Amino acid sequence: MEDSQMSIKQQFFLLISIVVISMIVQIGLDRYITNTLLELEQEKTLLAQIEAGMLMLRRNEKDFLMRKDLKYLEKFEANHKLVQQKVQGLSEKLKSSGIENDDAIEVGTILEQYTVKFRALVSVQQEIGLHHKDGLYGSLRNAVHGIEKLVKEQHEYQLLSDMLMLRRNEKDFMLRDDLKYETKYNKNITKFEQTLAASTIPVEAKNGISQALKKYNSDFLSLVDGYKRKGLSPKEGIRGQLRATVHRTETLIKTLVEQVNAAIAAHKKQANIIKIGSSLLLVLVLAGLLLWLSGFIRHPIQLFTDTLKQAAENRDLTLRATIKNKGEISEMAYSFNGMMDEFQKLLNKVTESAYAVTEASHQITQVASNTSSGMQQQRTESDQVATAMNEMAATVQEVAQSAARAADTSSAADQEASAGSAEVKKSINGIQELAKQIEDVATTIKELEQQSGNIDTVLSVITGIAE
Repeated sequence: MEDSQMSIKQQFFLLISIVVISMIVQIGLDRYITNTLLELEQEKTLLAQIEAGMLMLRRNEKDFLMRKDLKYLEKFEANHKLVQQKVQGLSEKLKSSGIENDDAIEVGTILEQYTVKFRALVSVQQEIGLHHKDGLYGSLRNAVHGIEKLVKEQHEYQLLSDMLMLRRNEKDFMLRDDLKYETKYNKNITKFEQTLAASTIPVEAKNGISQALKKYNSDFLSLVDGYKRKGLSPKEGIRGQLRATVHRTETLIKTLVEQVNAAIAAHKKQANIIKIGSSLLLVLVLAGLLLWLSGFIRHPIQLFTDTLKQAAENRDLTLRATIKNKGEISEMAYSFNGMMDEFQKLLNKVTESAYAVTEASHQITQVASNTSSGMQQQRTESDQVATAMNEMAATVQEVAQSAARAADTSSAADQEASAGSAEVKKSINGIQELAKQIEDVATTIKELEQQSGNIDTVLSVITGIAE
């Protein structure tokens, strides 16, 4: 009988081990897919945080332009550091996820450029002035106050009016960032110079006013230049560069978001395919393994069953189950073979006993036959003896009756024969006792005849058994 190299217990242990390993692999695969999705979701979250960080930087920029406060530069620097860290983390995660991180690297580069430009904007603003007493603002203010003081001292109200017009052009320019006010300023300063030249104030006063006017004009032109460098509109100068940088960053972030969303969708699709495929593969592997193991179990059992059927149908105690390997079925085969060996030994003993019984039965038959013949002869002789005893008993009875009559007849001579009377009585008693013994013997002979019949019956049974 063929058998597998493993016992049924070992086969089922192997099956359980494979199922456990398969479940562990499936769980590990699910965990890997989940972790990958979490990584992609984290990348998406980082992109949202970077986008929010850029908005915060943009807010710091606007707050600085509106309030001219250096604390917004500090906030900008702190937010820039956080955003750069997130960009660096995003770049590393994209690389580990197999997504191109060139755009993330470019975002980091552009962010650095944005910071450099913002610092340049702050520097230009500091040059222009953070408040009305600072920078060019303060210089223009001092220059105007000096000119106004000199003009008032000379009581030149036309010059004072022209100076107020210049101051108006200055304020309009600073409020509206429009170069047309520079043009008006240039016309008005020319007019102021002409009025100053035509005035009758002392030369020394003219020279003082003229020097102060040159300083004022130089500061105003520097202010205009600073505004131009800063940007007269959101699309010009450093402000325009900052705006373009922000827009470029937003475009890159949008592209990255699309890439990450596409990667998430692709990964989810791939994850579903992998899950379905792995589940089907697991089912097929387990089904194949079950069929394989069931074949190893069923085949030796079938062979063993066939051996049992053949032994039962043919009543053949010489059949043995062939054993090749160890296992539960093989142990059953060993037990079966041992049982068949014991049955065969027992049958051999029974056969030998049957032969001995047959021989003994032949001998008993012979003895019974001889005994039967002897008993038949004994029965005949017993019948003859019984007949003779019956005749003897009858004769004795007649003798007794005759003796009684003789006793009666001789009663008259009793006195004469008193000596022989006792002897006669003894004879009568002896004869009667003898008759009784003869009757007992006859009864015994009849019983013996009956028992002889029983012996014949027993001998017939034994003879039948022997045959």
